[in-house]
Amino acid sequence: MWRGVRAAVCGWCVAAGSAAADPPGFARASAPEVPCSLPPLLPVPGEGTPVRPAPSGPGTGPAVEYDRSLLYLPDSVPRSSTPTRVEPEEQHFWLSAGVFQGWSDAQTAPPLLTAPGAAGPVTIFSDGGLSLPYRPGFQFDGGLWLNKDRTFAVDGGVVYLSPGTDRFEFFSPGSPPLGRPTSTPAGAGTDPLAGPGGAGWFASEWSTRFVSADVNVRRVFYRDSVFQAAAAAGYRFAYLAEDLSVESSRVGAFGANHYDDQIGVRNYFHGGQVSLAGGAWWRGWSVDAMAKVGLGVVFADSTLAGVSQGTVTQPGSGFLVRPANAGDRSQTQFGVLTAVSVSVGRQVLTYGKVFAGYTIHQLSGVTRPGDQLDAGDPTGHGLALRRGSGTSDFWVQGLNLGMEWSY
Repeated sequence: MWRGVRAAVCGWCVAAGSAAADPPGFARASAPEVPCSLPPLLPVPGEGTPVRPAPSGPGTGPAVEYDRSLLYLPDSVPRSSTPTRVEPEEQHFWLSAGVFQGWSDAQTAPPLLTAPGAAGPVTIFSDGGLSLPYRPGFQFDGGLWLNKDRTFAVDGGVVYLSPGTDRFEFFSPGSPPLGRPTSTPAGAGTDPLAGPGGAGWFASEWSTRFVSADVNVRRVFYRDSVFQAAAAAGYRFAYLAEDLSVESSRVGAFGANHYDDQIGVRNYFHGGQVSLAGGAWWRGWSVDAMAKVGLGVVFADSTLAGVSQGTVTQPGSGFLVRPANAGDRSQTQFGVLTAVSVSVGRQVLTYGKVFAGYTIHQLSGVTRPGDQLDAGDPTGHGLALRRGSGTSDFWVQGLNLGMEWSY
C-alpha cells in the first residue's frame, strides 16, 4: 500500500514541476519522427520534355542553361573518354619496341655489261643505281630516370635493317651480242661474251645490311602539362656491310672461260653524338620528334678476291680483281652520322601507347663496293678496283610502327 502511495506522490511532483517550468499558454510539441529512408529520385525527363526557364530578377543571379544531368545520380563515377597516362614526374623508366619497314641507298657502278648499238655500246648493266627491295627490321628505345625531378636520364636505342639482296642475270645464246667493257694501255674496248658462234652468261648480286646503336645522358630543360624538350649527349655506333659479286661465263667461238669477282666491304662508325628531342601530349594524343648528329671516324675493311677458269686462267685473278689489288685493305675516314625521327602516338593504356612514325639515318665517309670499280684502269684487260678507295654517303629510311611503355 505504501509503495502505491509513494508512486502517486512522485508522479504528481513531476507533473507539477513541468507545469511550473513552462510559461502560460505554451504547448509542448511531440518529438519529430526520424526518417529511415530517402524519397525516390526524379526520373530523367525525355528529350522533348518542356523545361521551365530559370527565374530572373534581382537576387536570383544570371540565368543558366538547364542541366539535365542534375536530375539523377549515376551508379559510379563516369569514365573519361580521354585516356590517362603516367605523368613524366612519376615515371621511373620507359621502353618502346617497333617494326621498322625501310629501304636503303642504291649502289652505283660503271657499265659492266654492254651490247653493240648504232651510236656505240649500249649499257645493259649497270651505270646506275642498284636498288634493293623494301624490307623489314626492328627498332628499340628506352631510358631510365636518374633523379627525383625526372630531369636527368640515361637512354639508348637500336635500329636494325635486315639484309637485302638484288640479283641480275642475263643470258644470250649469241644474239644479242654481249661484251664486257675493258681498259688497256691502248684504250677502252670490249671483251666479247656472246655473239655469232658463242653463248654467254652474266650475273651480279649485291647485298647490304645496316645496324646502328647509341647511348646518351639526357637533360630535360623544359616541361609543362603539354610540352617537353630535352637535350642529350653520348656515344654512337653504326655498322654497314656490303657485298658485290660479278660472274660471267662464255663458251663457243670466244673460248671457254668463267670469271668470278667478289668484293666485300665492312664499315664501322664510332663517334660522339649530340641530340635534341621534343614532344607534346594533348587529350591522349602525342607528337614526338628527335634530331641527332654524330661526329666520328669510319673504319673500312675491304676484301677483294677473283677467280678465273678455262682457256685463260690466272691464279688469284678475275675479270675485275687483278693481282695488283687483290687481298685485304683498310682505311679510315672522317664521318658524320645524322638521324631524324618523328612519330604520332595514341594513349591506349595508362602505361602504354601505340605510335607510328618515320626515321632516316645518313652516314658519310663510307666505302662501298660499286664506287671502287675503276672504268679507267689501264693496267689490266678489264675494269679494276681503285688502289685508293673512294668514299660516298649511305642512307637508310623507313616507317616504324610499335608501342611504348612507361612506368
